[in-house]
Amino acid sequence: NRPVELISEANYFLKIEKYRAQIIDHIRRNPDFIRPDRYRNEALNMLAEPLNDLCISRPKSRLDWGVEIPWDHNYVTYVWYDAFWAYASAPAEADSSFLSRVWPDTEHFIGKDILKTHIVYWPAILLAANVPLFRHLNVHGWVNMGGQRMSKSSGNVADPVSYERAFGPDVLRYFLLHEFSYGADGDFSEERLIERYNGDLANNLGNLVSRVLSMATQYFEGEVKVAPTPPGQQPNLSREEHKFANTLSELAPKVAGHIERLEFKRALDEIWIALDSANIYVAETEPFRKIRTNKEEAAQILANLLEGLRVVAGVLEPFMPVTSGRMLEMLAVAPEAAMLPFGEGLKAGHRVKPPVALFPRIEKPKA
Repeated sequence: NRPVELISEANYFLKIEKYRAQIIDHIRRNPDFIRPDRYRNEALNMLAEPLNDLCISRPKSRLDWGVEIPWDHNYVTYVWYDAFWAYASAPAEADSSFLSRVWPDTEHFIGKDILKTHIVYWPAILLAANVPLFRHLNVHGWVNMGGQRMSKSSGNVADPVSYERAFGPDVLRYFLLHEFSYGADGDFSEERLIERYNGDLANNLGNLVSRVLSMATQYFEGEVKVAPTPPGQQPNLSREEHKFANTLSELAPKVAGHIERLEFKRALDEIWIALDSANIYVAETEPFRKIRTNKEEAAQILANLLEGLRVVAGVLEPFMPVTSGRMLEMLAVAPEAAMLPFGEGLKAGHRVKPPVALFPRIEKPKA
């Protein structure tokens, strides 16, 4: 509500057009530079036409705050020039080799609405300063609410802290990483969150942990009586043992590959396939019956299952760190041993603790 005043002033500009062809060439020579791939063509379209110079300063006579331009004390830097350099200035000041040694391997994560500034201006700024480009520009979509983008003005913002208090610190993380494919928009709803909580976390993961630890406590006082059976080391594995052991042995490298490619949903799908395999293994081998007829076989089944839970706790840590830590505590396993291959973790004589409920089921209120 103020009158607009037309002014004219001198400023410094960065000739970003000078670097446009170099940026395009880098994108084309490095197909995964922008991830997911859906944003690559969008970026190339932004770079298809000649670019105007970018104004990078304001005179102190009009703007007396800001980072002073080193070669002219009458000016300060201005967006985006000052903002972008904040990414690198602090670590570069602490370590003079940072920009040459570490920077080329850094990962940038941005929202899709600021793609232009990060693929047009930022690479040009770096190239102008003879600084190498970063490894990847990772672009994420929006979390919508009721089909609409969350915004303060519309008032449709879900408070993440309230969900942490209601469901624990890991549930919202799990929901967002599993429900949406990285890069795409997704729709948040509390009803869907509760469905995931009860189905995936309470019924599948939580029940399995409780069931296996309860049997180990009840039948063997928490002691691992025999070493878990890794695949390939014993020729007489049953079909159920072989399938279970193979699934758990292959889990960590599969999850790591998906994480590297930002396929978080697929990584979690692999973990839940392993949990399904463990539940099927319990149902088919029936250690709760074997304990009455073949105690040695029951001991082997439970050793395999406990080792499987250790592997799951290890790969679950990036997604659900608190849950992973609670699982490792009940298994009495140190965090550094969580990522050992299947069959190399728990040893005969190891003792686990009684179970504590990870995810008490949430009952929906009746109409």
